[in-house]
Amino acid sequence: MTPELEFECMLVSSDALVYGPINRALRNFSIALKLCLTPCGAKDAVQSGHHDMVIIDWGGETCVDFLHDIWALKKTKPTIIIISEEGCLVRGGHFALTKPVTDWSANEVLKTAYAHMLLDHRIPLRLPVYEPVEAKDESGNAHKLIITDTARVASV
Repeated sequence: MTPELEFECMLVSSDALVYGPINRALRNFSIALKLCLTPCGAKDAVQSGHHDMVIIDWGGETCVDFLHDIWALKKTKPTIIIISEEGCLVRGGHFALTKPVTDWSANEVLKTAYAHMLLDHRIPLRLPVYEPVEAKDESGNAHKLIITDTARVASV
């Protein structure tokens, strides 16, 4: 994948047992990884960068503040995955991952997160389709139709 089309992810964690499986899973999806060891250091990087995903190894109040900072951004919000011991979803996160993180669990959560990122990325690029056409059947009769979507056709 070319750098212009590549998704970017920031991992906020100082745990090597989290970094390994997450890094391997992100490579499977061709997502570039930037590592920040603390939420304080990640705050500036998120504000100045163009990250499509942020993965937070949940660790208390500094993570809460960091999550609030992400949602306060004026630009497009990244997809957020929270990693915790309990595996419960934290308010403000899109997906949850339970420790210990394995290659399988990282891949599973990244499948759904990747689909979410693609949808977020495509929404502003989508254009409505509304095209009037005239079709003829086997007997030569003309029918006026309006194509309103790639899967739907409306009769006029």
